[in-house]
Amino acid sequence: MTANSRTFSLAALLVASLLLVEASAKDLKIAVVQTTIEPRLEDNLAKALGFIDRAGRAGCRIVVLSEHSLLPFEATNKPTKMQLDAAFDKIRRKARSEGLCVVFSDGYRETEGAAYQTYGIVYTADGTQAVFYRKNLDVPRPFVVDGVTCSPSVCSDRGYLEHSDLPCIALGAQIVIDSSGGHGGDDGGSELPLIRYRPWAARTGVWVIVCNPVHEDTDFMGRSPWGGGSAIIRPGGSVLAALRYEKDTMIIEQIDTDLATLEPARQRLNHPLFKPFWQQGKALLAGGKVESQLNVQPLTSQGRNITIAAAQMACSRRIDENVRCICREIAKAARKKADIVIFPELAVTGIAPMTFARQVGRT
Repeated sequence: MTANSRTFSLAALLVASLLLVEASAKDLKIAVVQTTIEPRLEDNLAKALGFIDRAGRAGCRIVVLSEHSLLPFEATNKPTKMQLDAAFDKIRRKARSEGLCVVFSDGYRETEGAAYQTYGIVYTADGTQAVFYRKNLDVPRPFVVDGVTCSPSVCSDRGYLEHSDLPCIALGAQIVIDSSGGHGGDDGGSELPLIRYRPWAARTGVWVIVCNPVHEDTDFMGRSPWGGGSAIIRPGGSVLAALRYEKDTMIIEQIDTDLATLEPARQRLNHPLFKPFWQQGKALLAGGKVESQLNVQPLTSQGRNITIAAAQMACSRRIDENVRCICREIAKAARKKADIVIFPELAVTGIAPMTFARQVGRT
């Protein structure tokens, strides 16, 4: 090899190294695992460890498992605290051995014999437990992977802005992850896929990940199978990759975190009316105390007359029929120069007969 060729090779190696550093700074390979939940803890644990191993070999930096990925929600012979501790520790050690971050949620009891509660859990690549919070009771702290801030949530926690929006607006989280156990990705059916999660990405400008198991029984809406719908959603709301009801498989995708500009989140943070509230949330996430009352100056606007339309409609259990009816009512309101049109609860999805029967029984 001549001196010139050696010089060229060294220069090419240097350029490749710089490109690799740049790629690692913004690119994250993520695995989203979609399984069926087995009756026994040991079977679910073996399945989870196998997927983590596969994700590690694929070069993933984050693996997301569903809610109750180890412990079935309806399990009759529930494991002891000692057995759960041992299972969680195996996942923690597997995260460390594969050098990746594992995000999941599961049932747990703080003391032997205590009632089970669902916890959101994150183990980082060095085996540290970065997140351990109680679903519906605590607000989780974001965690960091390769310099990228991520925020976790568990299933029904998705209804709280403190989980989906606040970490992005106040702390700059670029990825929001939901470890769900029921209707996550399939909530809106084939007509409105990922109806909960695409708005998250649109209103914050971040990546959104949902992981949901597949259930083979029949749900309250008459669906079988149900659940599923695991997905990776781009900032802005378009879908990068998604599953339907495929069992025991996973999505593996490399995402460009630079696309998570958080521009919508910044606009909302700087809104003249709501900024004090977001700042208060930021202080709470940091463990600080806040004033019980905020000095908020209301916005003023010119007075004007507003025409409001209230649409009374019969809601079926067919989403397509309901949506057509809604569109007709919107057009009717527009012809009458309405500024706002209001629809009843569950206008899109309708209400299941069994749920309706329970509600009537309470009245």
